[in-house]
Amino acid sequence: MVGNLDHPGRFYVWAFLIVLFPLMPSLIRPIESEDQNQTSETRILSHSSDMDNTALNAAKEFIRQHRYDQATNKLEEVLERSSNHAEALMYLGTVYLYKDLDHLKAMKWFENSLKLGGGAAFLVQHSHPTFGGNQLADYCRGWLILRGDEVEFTPDNGTHGFRESPADLKEFKQNRLQQSMFHIKRQDSNFNFHPFTGGEDEALLIMAMYKKLSRSNQSK
Repeated sequence: MVGNLDHPGRFYVWAFLIVLFPLMPSLIRPIESEDQNQTSETRILSHSSDMDNTALNAAKEFIRQHRYDQATNKLEEVLERSSNHAEALMYLGTVYLYKDLDHLKAMKWFENSLKLGGGAAFLVQHSHPTFGGNQLADYCRGWLILRGDEVEFTPDNGTHGFRESPADLKEFKQNRLQQSMFHIKRQDSNFNFHPFTGGEDEALLIMAMYKKLSRSNQSK
């Protein structure tokens, strides 16, 4: 029942509703469209992230296998989607280090990655001491990552890896007797490492990047 339209206030209210009602679908659609666009963007970003992770994992495996050109191709795929992808820049530095043995070029890529929240990635060998002696018995290989606010060692096999803040480490230094080696002292353990190239230059590069990482964290 409409009621008495002779009252001016009622007349204007009904007139407003009559004009507005046909427009309601068009007012609602932009909201629905915006929600749909946000959902589509989320799916695209998720898909892109999955593609990046797949490419990065493939690149890391190629680096292990000394297939540096294939690793570069995978990393460039990621950088085509995101030119400031910190992890891709970091592993490109690793490629230049092991393919060209260009320590300065590798450091520049590592530094660029560090500024974006990444860091430096090295393949290392971790030595296991023999029982009852000081000789080094065997080695396990893995990744040493100096990234953001953490130092991470991930061995290829076993569960003796670690992830620590630089502030929580007791020591991260080059060895005195074998200067091609370096060690990391944690609160409850000591790790000796050989750089992948086996040379002192790479050990010095690792020390330099660790110092940059530590300074970066102290300035925050």
